[in-house]
Amino acid sequence: MRDMNEQRDDSMDTTRGKDELELLRIAETAGSANGWLIRIGDNLTLIDAGLGPDALGSNVPPVRRVFLTHVHYDHIAAIDAYREQGAKIYASQITSDWLRDPEANLSGWFGQAIRFRPADYILEEGSVVRLDANWSIGVWALPGHSPGDLVYRLLPENRDKAVAIFSGDFLFSDSVGRTDLPGGDVRQQQQSLRRFRRLLELEDDQTPVCPGHGREIRVERLLRGHRWLIGL
Repeated sequence: MRDMNEQRDDSMDTTRGKDELELLRIAETAGSANGWLIRIGDNLTLIDAGLGPDALGSNVPPVRRVFLTHVHYDHIAAIDAYREQGAKIYASQITSDWLRDPEANLSGWFGQAIRFRPADYILEEGSVVRLDANWSIGVWALPGHSPGDLVYRLLPENRDKAVAIFSGDFLFSDSVGRTDLPGGDVRQQQQSLRRFRRLLELEDDQTPVCPGHGREIRVERLLRGHRWLIGL
C-alpha cells in the first residue's frame, strides 16, 4: 500500500504489471476524504471520489468504476468528473437517493448545494461486482454513520477472504464515524460494529482495513486494540 505521491519502496506489498494488482491511497486534503485506487493494469477502480482525476496524476487511464462508501460530500464531490471520463457509479439505494439532496449529501454545508445524479448501479448486502477475471468487490452493509454505509472487500477469484477492506467513515484506525449528521444512528452503529467485529474474525490477520480518513490498519490490530471493537 502506498500513497500516490510516494516513490516506490521495495518493501511495500504492491505489484505492477499488465494484469497485476496495485492498491494506492489518494491521500485526503482539506475538505476531501481519502480515495483508494485499485489498479489492475489499465483497469482502474476507485473507492470514494472526494478528489478528482487530477489527483491521480498524469498518464493514468480513466477510472472505470467508482464505489461510494456513503453519501457525504467529502467522499462524492468529484463523481461528475469521473462520470465525464466514462466511469460508472456504484452505491447503496439510500446513498443513491440522497445524492440528489444537498442537505443529506452535505454539499449544502460546504456552500455548494449540489444535486448529483443517482448511482448507475445499486448495491446491497452480499452484492459482488467483478472487476476482471481474477478480482471482485464484495459488499457489507453496515449503517450507523449514515444509513447507506457500505464497506467493500477486495476479493481474489476462488478465495473467500479479502486482500483489502475499505471502511469509509464507518471505522477509522482509532475511532468511528460520527452519528450526529443526517441519518446517523448510534444504536445502529453499535449493532453494525458488533457485526463488523464478527466478520473481521473470519478475515486474515494481516488484511489492511482502509478508511475514509487516515492510514490503513491491519485486522489483527483492530481486533486486539481498537477501543470501539474491544468487548463487543
